[in-house]
Amino acid sequence: MAFRIFTPSSSILRLGLGVGIGLSAATMHPLSPFRAAPMLCDYASPLPQQSTFQKEPELAIGGKPTKQSRTGILNAENMRQVSLGSVLGLVAGVGLRAFSKALVVILGMGVVLVEYAASKGYNILPLHRMQKYVKNVDLHRAMNEHRPFKISFGAMMAMAAFANF
Repeated sequence: MAFRIFTPSSSILRLGLGVGIGLSAATMHPLSPFRAAPMLCDYASPLPQQSTFQKEPELAIGGKPTKQSRTGILNAENMRQVSLGSVLGLVAGVGLRAFSKALVVILGMGVVLVEYAASKGYNILPLHRMQKYVKNVDLHRAMNEHRPFKISFGAMMAMAAFANF
């Protein structure tokens, strides 16, 4: 018959291992109070709800959201612009990366810099001089509209230069 010799360090190790496994198994159970609630990535409306049912944003003629649904920074229109700008910036950045990574970074960060300066009131681009050459487009209006799209496009384009596929 073989006898095992238990040392204090092995019993502490076994106790620690047993307690660790027991606590982790207890937190894995779906009804455990120690289990963290799952994080939901749902869009929450900044408008207070008046009833138990959440209304869809009212659409005017042509499918554009009305002024009521455009309140706040995180509204549906801004989120749509950020999403579209990110996807198109990634596609443009990966496409231009074939020519030069430095070119992609400079163009992307240039778009972000110009938009940031324009949002603070500094007009880096000479729009009056450029408007003489472009007749069919209002450059002042183009500079002031769709800022979330342009900033997310430029940032994602610059980041696409460092992507590895």
